[in-house]
Amino acid sequence: MVYGNHKPVVGDTELRLLHVFVTVARHQGLAAAQNELNLSLPTISAHMARLESRLGVRLCERGRSGFRMTSEGKRVYELSLSLLGAVDDFVSNVGALHNRLVGSLRIGIIDNIANNPACKIHEAIGRFDAMDNDVEINVEMTAPNELERSVTDGRFNLGIGPASKHLPSLDYQRLFYERQQLYCAANHELFTIEGPDKIEQGVARARYVAHLFPIPEFNAAGRKLQTAATSHTMESVAVLLLSGRYIGFLPTHYAGYWEEKNQMRALLPERYYYETDFFAISRKHRQSSPLLAEFLRVLEEVHGQEGAASPNP
Repeated sequence: MVYGNHKPVVGDTELRLLHVFVTVARHQGLAAAQNELNLSLPTISAHMARLESRLGVRLCERGRSGFRMTSEGKRVYELSLSLLGAVDDFVSNVGALHNRLVGSLRIGIIDNIANNPACKIHEAIGRFDAMDNDVEINVEMTAPNELERSVTDGRFNLGIGPASKHLPSLDYQRLFYERQQLYCAANHELFTIEGPDKIEQGVARARYVAHLFPIPEFNAAGRKLQTAATSHTMESVAVLLLSGRYIGFLPTHYAGYWEEKNQMRALLPERYYYETDFFAISRKHRQSSPLLAEFLRVLEEVHGQEGAASPNP
């Protein structure tokens, strides 16, 4: 951004530098942003220094003491998200003038939803990609507790997963639901115990893997489950359960793999379960992006109304 008479000029170079800065800020460090940017540390550092020089402000403190955004950096980060989002919308809207979808679609999903029979994201992508368009689709996995923030800050155009905050700046389109039950593995002491009372007493004593994403609170024998570990992915919960030292909640469609092999067991499934709605989450726009609007239409079409919401609100 070259300043002449206080009139900043924004071109391709400046947009690339802002993209680097936004990625570094989101990852809270240069090294952490390397994989996403596919750039060397010296190159990222040079880009950051170049942007700071053009803006005339220090964006962040970086070095041996760690990474910290300055107040100016935080403001530039907010402005950058707005600008980069507007550029994406501009490309999409100009393409629409020629009755053609153009641009990129960045989709964030949580882990282990592809094998949920109610999830038809793959079908939506297939239908959308078969249309006459020039759209690059990127799909990336993220933690459930990061999904809404990642849509808000522009990392993703669209997030697909559960919602914890229902932010007023975001739109939520319900797609399907997921049922989770409390499980233990075959090498856990609860696996062979029978009788509801004995199982509940065992659950009360057991070491429980809590989710970082908020879920309903459960009690056993009059007290809360005893948290001994925490996790933000289903894969890590499953690993902990398979150790034989913990109990925890897993989606029924995911745990079914081990249930069929008699390697896991649901503990009082009529009592210890919950159901979560999954949404297509996107930012509210003053002017709708034709690209995103069309993909959301296809998503709704493939999922339909039947089974879209949890039967137990």
